[in-house]
Amino acid sequence: MGGLGCQDRSEESKALLVSVNGKLKACKDPFTPQNIAMCIDGLRCQEGSEASNALLASVNGKLETCKAPFKPQEIAMCIDGLRCQQSSEASKALLASVNGKLQACKDPFTPLQIAMCIGGLRCQESSEASKALLVSVNGKLNACKDPFTPQNIAMCIDGL
Repeated sequence: MGGLGCQDRSEESKALLVSVNGKLKACKDPFTPQNIAMCIDGLRCQEGSEASNALLASVNGKLETCKAPFKPQEIAMCIDGLRCQQSSEASKALLASVNGKLQACKDPFTPLQIAMCIGGLRCQESSEASKALLVSVNGKLNACKDPFTPQNIAMCIDGL
């Protein structure tokens, strides 16, 4: 879905989102954390249309049923993919689900992964889901023992 990320909001683009959502709903195979991260990252610039919200809700359903543990890179991709999502019930539900995966992840995050997480929260409106995710990301930031480079720090600040 990476190619849909920055499409305009034309009727053709919306129709494509609806078609992809139909395929996603019909897919009975389990999604891996990497599949889910790619889906969310691919929807990065879809701004709040009914079609994109429906697709977000469907991706969230796959995320919630995924039994495999998420790695830090997959979580960072998920959060970064929410960068330009307008606040909607679908995006808030997805934030909450991603936060659950973040809290369950016991692996350490690298400075780059933390910067991706912070950057992904840049445009999120203040909500209970976004506040909870900020607390969780801050916990990973404080737990990170790796040194931050100037670029990592700049990316974190740019995401604020």
